[in-house]
Amino acid sequence: MTRSTLWRGVFALKTFAAAMLALFVAFGTGMERPMWALTTVYVVSQPLSGAIRSKGTFRFVGTLIGAAVAVALTGLLAASPGVLTLALVGWFCLCGYLAAVDRTPRGYLYMLAGFTAVLAAMPGVSDPATVFQTAVARAQEIGLGVLAVVVVDALVFPSSVVPVLGAAVEAWLGSAERWMLDALANEPARRAASAAERRKLAADAARLDVLAVHLRFETAPELRSTAGVVAALRERTLLLLPTLSTIEDAARTLARDGAPLPAELAAFRDAFHAWVAAGSPPTEVPELERKLQASRGGAEAAGAWDRIVAAALWNALAALVALWSDCRALQRRLATGDAPLPAHLERAAATTRPALHRDHGLALWSAVSAALAFGVTAALWAVTQWPAGAGAALMALLMPMLVAGMDDPTPALAGTTKTMAAAAVFAGVYMYAVLPAVHSFPTLALALAVAFVPLGFLLADPAMAMPALLPIAQLSFDNGTVGDFASFANAQVATIIGLAIATVVIATVRAVGTDAGARRILRAGWAELAEIAAAPRDADRRRFTARMLDRLGLLVPRLATVEEGHEVASVDALTDLRTGLYLIALEEERSALPAAADRAVGEVLAGVAEHYARLRRRRRGIVPPPASLLGRVDAALATILAALGAGAGSNEAWEHPAVVALAGIRGGLFHGAAPFQPDPTSPLELAA
Repeated sequence: MTRSTLWRGVFALKTFAAAMLALFVAFGTGMERPMWALTTVYVVSQPLSGAIRSKGTFRFVGTLIGAAVAVALTGLLAASPGVLTLALVGWFCLCGYLAAVDRTPRGYLYMLAGFTAVLAAMPGVSDPATVFQTAVARAQEIGLGVLAVVVVDALVFPSSVVPVLGAAVEAWLGSAERWMLDALANEPARRAASAAERRKLAADAARLDVLAVHLRFETAPELRSTAGVVAALRERTLLLLPTLSTIEDAARTLARDGAPLPAELAAFRDAFHAWVAAGSPPTEVPELERKLQASRGGAEAAGAWDRIVAAALWNALAALVALWSDCRALQRRLATGDAPLPAHLERAAATTRPALHRDHGLALWSAVSAALAFGVTAALWAVTQWPAGAGAALMALLMPMLVAGMDDPTPALAGTTKTMAAAAVFAGVYMYAVLPAVHSFPTLALALAVAFVPLGFLLADPAMAMPALLPIAQLSFDNGTVGDFASFANAQVATIIGLAIATVVIATVRAVGTDAGARRILRAGWAELAEIAAAPRDADRRRFTARMLDRLGLLVPRLATVEEGHEVASVDALTDLRTGLYLIALEEERSALPAAADRAVGEVLAGVAEHYARLRRRRRGIVPPPASLLGRVDAALATILAALGAGAGSNEAWEHPAVVALAGIRGGLFHGAAPFQPDPTSPLELAA
């Protein structure tokens, strides 16, 4: 038996013990719906203690909010059943929209607030007197289920999120370290092999976000306080991506046509590799920075463009040393809990906040789809006077919001329909063949253990969570009795019909292809780049970087399914990110430039804004930037270099941040263009 199998077995037994504890208390205290408490245990159970507490907290708080809304709306609108129904659907769609936009585990709170209100109040539209009782029962039994699973987990092999988080960070940094070595190697094959690694790194960073949310629910205060350390670490690990991408592109430019890397760069590369291999000790950072400065001063470039690219490369190398040192320092703090941090990292741990991509349009359209699915099902319910119609309408309303994050959820919904049908058969066999022979709580526990322990074993695998939960959710033996078979069968058919209607509505009005989903994410990035180019002074560098890298993580799984050669597959989101950072840096330097140079920079910013605005407006096709924009960039480069005295032998002009930023914009937008070349007779070219 492997360690993983043993661990999953322990998890299954812990979950079953918590479920039986909740069920025993619910029966003993005479609660109306004991199965709500049991089901909550299985819904909330997670492999990690922090994840249990976070999901349990979100579920309980969301339930309280939803129960309060159900009672309030019923009290206000009980005299108008139609208006009450519309208000409940509107509340659910609002909560579903907020959950879809949030994209963190906290979104579960919004979903429960909407679902609970509809579940408690919708069946009571025709009998408002039952709503308060249902809302109270729901809150009590959800609270009982959460409490049971938290108590059992605290007593039986609690599992902290910290070791898992530490392993995830170590794996992430290991992948980044391999990319660092590849980026500085003058070997095209190694660079090509690292291309897939880049995208994977951005996608894997999303896991750090989820684990950090759970970290805030650890019991030990010193563990909860490390959430800021994780946020600062994630920010710096993600900043490695554009930094390494810049280094890789600059090294490729300097080593084009088979030329060797500059000797000074090779010498620093060897020193950097030795430092990384030694564990990146902070005491050696000053010496490494000294070697970088010495190699920078000794480097020679053959032409104007190479000289500018070399300056960009050395800037990126300096940033890499600082970022990698910060990453390892934060990792040591995470691992030990008391490792000292420099002052700037202490500030970062206290102030860093995530900034996620939010697709308001898709979230809103998912809410509209839910309302449409409910409308179709409610119409069927009204026309047929179907007693179980409320269950079908509730399922039709719920499902579109549960799959709001998917581009095309219809295949997943089709699979869920099959699982739901199998779960209905399972529940029918248990309720009408097994449970009638049960006459005491111990025999009930034994009867349930036969199926629930294996289902708990499946629940330990996130990919199998839905197939494991649905059979449990379909069972109903409240107050120790089961209803008549006709009512049960009617309810199961209603659930499947509601799911089928939701699937048809989603496939008709909401589903989009993976390529369209990728394009939506890209267009959001292009819109932000157009805004930054138009008003770079208002841009927040840290939040822009976090959002763009979050978008990159969302793009990775989508691009993996797009056919090779598709237009969206050719877009490099890392390049877009670097362009945005260069735009912000360029604006920061404008105030110190002479008037002519400032005007030239303004022309470049206007052209970049026009280009990205045009990309955003297009529904199909990726248009390249116009040649006129390349002319503006080259004119701005020449103007700034001349104004800064590059022709008079000044080294500072070639390394000026505005020059490096313009070169970065040029390299990102016109990757295959000929190198920047001033007039051959100009002092700039003679000096270069």
